[in-house]
Amino acid sequence: MLMRKKMICLVLSGGLVAASLAPASTVFAAQIKEKNGASSTESTAATDTTTTAPAAAAEAANHGVITDYTLEKTGTAENQSGMYVNYDALIYGSGSGGKLVFENGSSSDEVVDFDALGDYYILRNDSFDNNVNAAGLFAADGTQLIPYEAAIIEWLDTSYSYTDDTAPHRFVEVTYSDGLADDSSEAYFYVYSGYFSTAPSEDDVLYKGHGRIFDTETRQFVPNIELTNPALDVYECGDSIVIGDGNVVTMYDANGNELVKSGEGYYNYASSCVGNGIFMIENGTGYVVYDDTGKELYTSENIVSLVSSTSGYLRQYTDDSLYIILDSTGKQVLPGKYDYVSEESCGYITVGLEDGSGQIIKADGTVIAEGKDAYSFYSIIPGYYYTEEGSTYSLYGPSGLVKDGISSYPSNLCVYDGTTALVVNTGAEMTLPGSTVYDVTYGLVTVKDDVSGLYGLYNLLTGAELLPCEYDDIDATDYHVYAQKGDNWDIYSINPVYAK
Repeated sequence: MLMRKKMICLVLSGGLVAASLAPASTVFAAQIKEKNGASSTESTAATDTTTTAPAAAAEAANHGVITDYTLEKTGTAENQSGMYVNYDALIYGSGSGGKLVFENGSSSDEVVDFDALGDYYILRNDSFDNNVNAAGLFAADGTQLIPYEAAIIEWLDTSYSYTDDTAPHRFVEVTYSDGLADDSSEAYFYVYSGYFSTAPSEDDVLYKGHGRIFDTETRQFVPNIELTNPALDVYECGDSIVIGDGNVVTMYDANGNELVKSGEGYYNYASSCVGNGIFMIENGTGYVVYDDTGKELYTSENIVSLVSSTSGYLRQYTDDSLYIILDSTGKQVLPGKYDYVSEESCGYITVGLEDGSGQIIKADGTVIAEGKDAYSFYSIIPGYYYTEEGSTYSLYGPSGLVKDGISSYPSNLCVYDGTTALVVNTGAEMTLPGSTVYDVTYGLVTVKDDVSGLYGLYNLLTGAELLPCEYDDIDATDYHVYAQKGDNWDIYSINPVYAK
């Protein structure tokens, strides 16, 4: 049946990366120390491997292969000394609290903690010890979408991309505390040493509670759905919601209306029954595939599963123990049979051939790369892969081999050696104005000019200079670039351009 991960989450955000919740004063002080620590080591030419890449991957998974970036100035935070950027947002303040700066340059009220949720922010206006339900959700422009009344705010689980961090999202699960629970039988979530989870244990602080689903598109809660059982498996499926309750799996639309319901007692594939706009159940006689409107697309008596699909591709097991690749209507996409079929994103599929070799192949049949086996390829973002060959690397893109014999690890498409960088779209080389380089997101880097000591922003996909080296500092989050001159910070949104 559908299996929901036991989430070990920040008390604030319910994020997917486990992290302990420090007291508020420690949280903001640690961020300042972290920023100062980074500045003190800028003389080295080593790459800062911490990157905010998941947002670009999420957009790529939803729209296609990124070919370029543009920047749009959205605001300026003026005359604000003491501002700094952590890995999620522009902030000013210290001690027991701080303020978050939105993309238009306005700021929040004083908060004790915050986290980013894609292009949204979760702010907490009171400590957990004082008030469990003190988290709210804000849009990037500062519009408050959910009042400071929630305990946990997190994306609905998805199962159709590399990780939940890199999948496109629409729905948010919001958990509320209804007071302390006497035992695990009435507990909805628990807290242990600053961690949240929705899998209560007798040894932890137990809370009664319930959950609701918030739609970021309509900016309203989905009607007719209230979550009261922590054992429910709740998934996002394109523009719909799938809820597993034991062996019964139901799909709902964004208005809370029931679209599809499986028969009770039938085994349902685990997370692979939910894709990006595609939903599959076993009905006792075969496998039925639906789109996210509940329309039946395809029925098969053979074993069918999704290819962790962002585009709706299926793999069907054949009588000779091989796989064929189908689209959501059951039509065979590629003529061959494969021993192995793996992660698919934007039409790029990793396959293993019967002779043991491997390929990256597009759904139109174009072979992007070939290797000794199907495990030779490492995906960077949709459409881009690398292979390791001894002490060097080869980079492949949508048109095939970009460059081989690369001496530097092609982390997040940030491929360079000293001040020489690779223009990813063409394989040509470009000279950067400095050797101190930091990843921003896939193909974007900040560079510190070796002469002036000032920062600029460069696009390694095309070789373009996006911001000249005239800033005291440039930092970025998943969706925004912050460029500092004195006490002013210019704020830009990062806008990917996708292949047609």
